[in-house]
Amino acid sequence: MVDNECNAVNEFINARVNFAIHKLEDINPRYHEVCKNQETAWQSIDLILQKLEKDKRRAVITHYEEEVHKFGFD
Repeated sequence: MVDNECNAVNEFINARVNFAIHKLEDINPRYHEVCKNQETAWQSIDLILQKLEKDKRRAVITHYEEEVHKFGFD
């Protein structure tokens, strides 16, 4: 695939994911509540992370990002 085709496919997939998320919020109010709670929790965690040295902060963030990716595969 050329770059333009890849970009078009990526845009299409992103649009479908965003549509699905909006539908999920409409169908399942608990999802919206969980997202709101995650935002609040992230703000608290960010304050804690700011106290760490940059390399340690990056290690923690990387760990959790990889956990999210692993969960997606699972």
